[in-house]
Order: sequence, then structure tokens, then C-alpha cells
Amino acid sequence: MAIRVKRLALALSLVASMAGKAWAQQPEPPALALRVPLSAEFAQRLNFSAELPVRLYLPAGPGPFPLVVLHHERRFFPGEHPAYPAPTRYFLSRGFAVAVPARIGYGPLEAERDREHINCARPDPGPVFADAALQAAALLEGLTLLGQPIDRQRVLHVGVGVGGMAALSAAALSPQGVIGAINFGGGVGAHAERFPRQPCGSQQLELLTRRLGRAADGWRAQSGNSLPTLWIYAENDLHFGASYPRRWHTGFRRGGGQSRFEMLPAWGHDGNRLFADGISVWQPLVDEFLNALPASPSLR
Repeated sequence: MAIRVKRLALALSLVASMAGKAWAQQPEPPALALRVPLSAEFAQRLNFSAELPVRLYLPAGPGPFPLVVLHHERRFFPGEHPAYPAPTRYFLSRGFAVAVPARIGYGPLEAERDREHINCARPDPGPVFADAALQAAALLEGLTLLGQPIDRQRVLHVGVGVGGMAALSAAALSPQGVIGAINFGGGVGAHAERFPRQPCGSQQLELLTRRLGRAADGWRAQSGNSLPTLWIYAENDLHFGASYPRRWHTGFRRGGGQSRFEMLPAWGHDGNRLFADGISVWQPLVDEFLNALPASPSLR
């Protein structure tokens, strides 16, 4: 019996590996390249008067579709729009539309502002994520005004790296219509090349995640429902390591936030690339999370 179980586990592992390669080998799905206008209120609060560029991917059918807002990491996208082909195809297969905005300071908006960063001498990550949450709220309002076939009452925030914490912030601080958030390898203050696994401002980020937990808990008091979140990291994350994410998650839980934390084994050279390239590893966890969401789309 034990041998058969081991053989079955090996077979399932091989299937997952093949599935992951299949996802990764597929090209980027077709997208609508949109420029989302900002209302006067958002333009003033963001100190930004131009339009927000976003790639919108739609599944087949008339809609309206539940929406994934995919928050990108902090890295250069020279002259390009951030793109995550394999994860995008996965969420499309679940029946979600996927919006991938470029935040101010990245890709098409690189010249508008410096990329998000914190001063390691006096770290304060709060403004970074408050700004990201504002941009996400502006994006949702703009997509609605443009008449896109999205369901504003079923919004899932997903992000990686700095975008992982941006996803948590957007969900907790602007909860209208939000059904959950997934944080892949989220954090801030990383210098993976010079100081691997030693981000600056860790204590301040732990205080911030506690505030986000309180915000999420307050949302539960208003709506009657908890805000479910999923945190996924890998042991060999060169940006944030393995110990700091656990502290940030503890802060979120102590604030009252509802969450599931998964520290996965080492993956590849840098576990921070798990989201983009390791879909076969995280798909079962995300499938389970999505299946538990209220009115979650079914696999097609």
C-alpha cells in the first residue's frame, strides 16, 4: 500500500510539473490596452492628472465577470507594460477578468515618478501602500465608467512582491465589492543583490500589517463577512527571506485579519519568482482558496 501511495504521489507531482510547463509555455493572452481616466478627487489625492494604463483580459462570454486586479512587483519594465502570462491565463480559466495596471512610476508611467521605495534610514512603508490602494480604487472606478463588463461586487486583489502588500492594502482599505486578497511573496525594502533576505523597515512593515489587519477586521464588522486572505512565500525568497514574512503575517493576524499563511519549500534560484513561473506549485493552494470564496467562479 505504501509503495502505491508513493507512486501515486510521484505521478501527481509529474502531472503538476507538466501542467506548470504548459502554463508557462503559452503566450500572453489577448488584452484590451486601456487608459483609465481619473476623477478630480483621485487626481488630487494622487497628485497625478494623466490616465492610468491598464491591460484588461476578458474570458469568453458576455459578462459581467468577477475581476482580479493583479498588482505587479517593484522592478523595471523598460518601455513595457507589466505582464504575467501564466497567472493571467490561470485566473481567466477560473472565469475571472484580469486587470493588470501599471502603477505610477513603472512601465508607461516610469517618467512620471520614481518607483516605489522607502528610505531605509527612516523607513515608513505606509505612504507607499496607501498610494497603491488609491490607484487601485481609481482603476476600479475608471473601468466602471468605461463600461467594461466587470462585476464590481466580486473583486479579488492579487499581487507579488511590493504588489503583494499593495493587494492586501487595496482590499483592506477600499473593501467595497472585495471578496478576498492573495499575497505572493509580498514585502518592501528589499535589496536582493546586495543584502539578500535582509529587507529594511521590517519592523515598520509589521506595524503596517497590523493596521491592515485592524482595517480588515473593521470591514467584517460593517459587512458581516470576514475578508479572506492567502499569503504564499517560498523558503528561498532572496528579497524577504523566510522569517520576516512570518512576522508580517503575525502582525496582520494580531490586528484581527483573517488569513492563511503558506511557506513553501525552496523553489528555483529565487523563491520570489514563484508567482510568475511556478504555477504548478501554487495552483492547488489558490484553487482551494478560490473555491471557498462566496460565489466563486467554477473551473471551466
